[in-house]
Amino acid sequence: MGFFVWFLDLHKSNPILAGLFVPIYMAAVGLVFALVADGIIRLTGIHLGDYKKEYDELLDEEVTKK
Repeated sequence: MGFFVWFLDLHKSNPILAGLFVPIYMAAVGLVFALVADGIIRLTGIHLGDYKKEYDELLDEEVTKK
């Protein structure tokens, strides 16, 4: 709760600084979520880039069969 009380005091005393702080805080939280998601994807072994390549190869095979 200390963070929220601090931010409330900051907003009351200097709203411009609080407004500048919000996008920086949101970017930091987004970065943390992205790194956690990337770590989960790596741990599960999912290769997201390979799907498109395999799909393109299947499409090429279907086109050549016609």
